[in-house]
Amino acid sequence: MMPINNKIDFSKIMIDNKITHPETKKYKKSNFKKMLAKYDILFIKPTFGSKGYGIIIIEKVNKDFFSIKYKIQDRQKKWLCVNNKNIFKKELYAAVEEAKKQLKNTNSNYFIQQGIDIYKYKNQQTDFRVNVQRGLNGVIMVTSLVMRVGGNLSQGGRPADYKIVLQPLEEYSLSIENIKNEVINLSINAHLALEKFTGKEIGDLGMDLVIDNDGKAYIIEANTKNGYPSMYIEKNTFLENLYGLPPALSLCKQSDENHENNLIEYAKYLVKKTSISQI
Repeated sequence: MMPINNKIDFSKIMIDNKITHPETKKYKKSNFKKMLAKYDILFIKPTFGSKGYGIIIIEKVNKDFFSIKYKIQDRQKKWLCVNNKNIFKKELYAAVEEAKKQLKNTNSNYFIQQGIDIYKYKNQQTDFRVNVQRGLNGVIMVTSLVMRVGGNLSQGGRPADYKIVLQPLEEYSLSIENIKNEVINLSINAHLALEKFTGKEIGDLGMDLVIDNDGKAYIIEANTKNGYPSMYIEKNTFLENLYGLPPALSLCKQSDENHENNLIEYAKYLVKKTSISQI
C-alpha cells in the first residue's frame, strides 16, 4: 500500500524528511488530551479519509469553552455545517465520539492533527492543489498550481488563481511569489520523499497544502487520484459566481491540459526506458 493512503504513515515520512507538516498523532484519549493542551485548533480526521469527508474541527473559544465543527449531508445530498459552541473541555472527547456517530465513521480509524490558523479569503478557508509529475525524459516538475476557496470541490469549494486569492497579503508586506515558491518547493520535496520511501519513481501526485496568516506553508497530504476541476465546473456552473472571484474555467482547462500532456510524455518515457532495458 502506498504510504499516502495512510495519513499517519504519510505524516511520519514528512517529519522524518524535515518537510513542514502539522504534528500528527493516533486518535486516542491520552493523545487527545496532550494535543488539546498544546494547540488551540485540532483536526480529527479519518486515517483513510476521502474528499475531506469526516473531518472534525475543535477550536478553543476561551479558557473555559471550545467549539466542535463538521459537515454532514442531508437527505438531498446538500452539505450542512454542524457547529456546536460553548462545550466544556471535559465534555469534548464525548462530543467527538458523538460527531463520529453522526458522520457514520465510528468504525474508522482516526488521527489527531495540529490545527493551522489557515489563511482565509473573504472569510473562507483556502488551500492549494499542486500537481507534481514526472514527464518528458522522466523529469520531475510542477504542472499546475491552483488555489481552492471554501474547501474541497465536492463540498462547495471552487478553484481560483492564487495571485487573486493571495493579493490581500501584500498589505502585510508578504510576497506572493515567495509564498508560491515555498509551496512548490514543499510539494516537490514531499514527492521526492515518497519516492525515496517506496524506492521507485512516482509519475503523478496531487499535493494539498495550506498557508497560515504569516504565509508559512504546510504540506497536508498527497493524492494519487487527480480530479479534473474544469469538468467539475462545467457540471456545476454556479461555482463560477462564488466568493466574488473571476471565472476559473479557462484556468482549470489549462491546468487539466498540462496534466494530461505530462501523463502522455511520461508514458512515452517509460515505454522508451523499458525498450532500452530489454536490448
